[in-house]
Amino acid sequence: MLFVFDENLSENLSKGLNILEGGNTRSPYRVDVKFAVEIMGAKGASDEELIAKIGELDGILITQDKDFKNKKHYFSLYKEHNVGVILYTIQNKDIYWDKVKSFVKNWEDIKELINGAQKPFAFIIGKNGGVTKYSF
Repeated sequence: MLFVFDENLSENLSKGLNILEGGNTRSPYRVDVKFAVEIMGAKGASDEELIAKIGELDGILITQDKDFKNKKHYFSLYKEHNVGVILYTIQNKDIYWDKVKSFVKNWEDIKELINGAQKPFAFIIGKNGGVTKYSF
């Protein structure tokens, strides 16, 4: 599986999780974690371009974009490009370590959750866990 963190999240967080995942040899769910810039080649790609690229790579978008539910025109793009989406409801005002702890705490659950999910899909994950499936 490929997880792609968009530019609304920390590049260092995505790199750190990728390093930790490399040592996670006992997990039945293996993932490669990339930051959007790594797959797009530069900063500032549009959401539409990123969604299309993630679809090409058979990946899953991880975002904290608070406008997710208001950008309904993206739903057709997720379907068109067969992209799965994980929306973290961590806010930018939360301190960095709260974000790190939340991701680490929920990491295996996230991987297990999406392992059998058919794309396109969207799951919303709260800061303290708790998963809600979002219907397009």
